[in-house]
Amino acid sequence: VSDPTPRHLTTPETYLGFGRLARRAGGGPVRRDAFADYRLPARLGQNEVAFGGRWELERERAVAGPRARLRLHFVASRVYVVLAGRGRVGVSVDGRPRRPLRVDGDRLYTARSGAYHDGTIELRPTPGVAAYSFTFG
Repeated sequence: VSDPTPRHLTTPETYLGFGRLARRAGGGPVRRDAFADYRLPARLGQNEVAFGGRWELERERAVAGPRARLRLHFVASRVYVVLAGRGRVGVSVDGRPRRPLRVDGDRLYTARSGAYHDGTIELRPTPGVAAYSFTFG
């Protein structure tokens, strides 16, 4: 049996609700339990996450509103995201479109799989889709 433990440094688990949100880039305060507009920064440092567009940040999750964008600078082979609700999530890595995710329930989705990579992933969820966290492999 092969051991799937990553052999390189990888981005740590990244939570998206305000209760455990860390390494957030972008100006302005987080508005709790209410929709607010966020602006993506021009660039992200390694392992930083940023919100763009309209989001409601709850304690455990972030719920997408209109024009929602979620950007993360990751170092990993695989990027997973825990999503809930129903809808679609556009995915791009380093500005290149990938196959979108169809969200059909509360579970772990694979957003990117491939060679070990230092790059930026952007998710564009339809309104109502909730994101809980990113994990990596």
